Amino acid sequence: MEKKPNSRTLLSNERTFLSWLRTAVSLMAFGFVVSKFDLFLNLHRVHRHAAFNETFLGLAWVGSGIAVIVMATAHFRRNRRRIEQDALLPTSPLPLGLAIILGLLGVLVFIYLIRVA
Repeated sequence: MEKKPNSRTLLSNERTFLSWLRTAVSLMAFGFVVSKFDLFLNLHRVHRHAAFNETFLGLAWVGSGIAVIVMATAHFRRNRRRIEQDALLPTSPLPLGLAIILGLLGVLVFIYLIRVA
């Protein structure tokens, strides 16, 4: 007789996946805001001389959101298979990797805002 996976564990995996998707959507929305910061600066006639522009930063944030969606989907599917097989779940590098990437992007935004001010 085949053992059914615990529904609480499956639902927990889905909640975690949905949390990652919310994070990804927030990253992409922030990227859009950063890329449109140029419009705000032009409306207020702020003198600009930055080494990189907000379009690059915005695209980097949107790209990080897309990467989170891809990684979270792969992570969710892998965990679902392992839950169904009643196997141990591996430790995920996703949170640490995401923290490093977002930290670097945050530093770029910080540097940009210092140069614009």
